[in-house]
Amino acid sequence: MYDAPFSFLCLTTIDRTQTMFRLLFAIVSVLAVINGVKAANRHREYTLTVAYAQNFSSIILINDAFPASLLEVELNDILVIHVRNNLPTNEEVTIHFHGMLMRQTPRMDGMAYITQIPIPGGRQFTHVFHAYPAGTYFYHSHSSLQAVTAFGPLLILDSERPWKLPEVPSGPLLFSDQ
Repeated sequence: MYDAPFSFLCLTTIDRTQTMFRLLFAIVSVLAVINGVKAANRHREYTLTVAYAQNFSSIILINDAFPASLLEVELNDILVIHVRNNLPTNEEVTIHFHGMLMRQTPRMDGMAYITQIPIPGGRQFTHVFHAYPAGTYFYHSHSSLQAVTAFGPLLILDSERPWKLPEVPSGPLLFSDQ
């Protein structure tokens, strides 16, 4: 008889090899799950407040800025974006994330009366979706003519595919056809 701690030594070479492969596979599987869970748990939380510019009754801004704040996230981050409508009660708003693929979250697209009911004045709505694919996007109000001044940049970075060309630090550049 042999003791349990040394039972591995009594296996044949083929059994040892199979056992080592199983152990290696188990370790790699556990590491993959840990890395996957770690990546899936990166939440980026933002609040976008839609309101009239101070002393103006026709300029609508997001977070009192024109353009609105840059949202910079990593690929596959979970975006949690609270949209607060601080407009009068008779004015609705939605925020559309232009060009984003809303995989498994079509209600988060922000298309008024198509994918979501607009947010009434004085209320809020929370968007939750994955940042995918990597690239440069923008978000904007999708209610009536609010998109003229209520918009901002969204940048989704992919750390595994960094830019190869040197960049001139300039910040986002936004254009509007309104």
